[in-house]
Amino acid sequence: DQGLAVAKFRVQGGQPSDDVIVDDGDPGFVRGGTASRWHEASVGYNMHMYWTENTQLIPDNWSTWTPNLLKPGFYEVYAYIPTLFGNARGVRYYAFYDGRTWSIKALDQSLYFNQWASLGIWRFKADGTEFVYLTDATQQPAGTEHVAFDALKFVFRGP
Repeated sequence: DQGLAVAKFRVQGGQPSDDVIVDDGDPGFVRGGTASRWHEASVGYNMHMYWTENTQLIPDNWSTWTPNLLKPGFYEVYAYIPTLFGNARGVRYYAFYDGRTWSIKALDQSLYFNQWASLGIWRFKADGTEFVYLTDATQQPAGTEHVAFDALKFVFRGP
C-alpha cells in the first residue's frame, strides 16, 4: 500500500543583512581612463564584468567602488574574481576609509576562479565618502595580463 506524503515547512526571515555588494553595473561603481582599452564579458558576478590589459607602472584605466553602508563599523571587503579575464598577478586595491586612512592590498587574481577574495578588514564611517580603487598597473610587462574589474562585497564584522 502506498500513501501520499506531504511535507510542510516555513521559511523565517532573519535580520536584514548589513552586507553590501557593489557590482560593476551599480551606481557606486565608476570606471575611467581610455575608453578603447575597456572590454566587457558575460562572466563574473551577475554574468557581467569589465577587464583591461595591464600597464606596467603608470595606470591607464581605473575604477572605484563606493558602498552605501548602513552603519559605521568594521567591514571585511571582498573582490569577486571571475574565471576568465582576471589573471593579473600584481593588482593593488586601494581602500580609502575612516575619513582619512588608506590601505593597499596586493592580490594575485590568477589564483581565483569565480570566487570572492578577501582584501582586508577596515573600519568605515559609512558617510558615503569611502571607496576602494583599482587600476590596471601591475608592475608586470605591459599587455601581458588581464585585470578584472567586477563586484566588491562589504561584509559587516562589528562596531
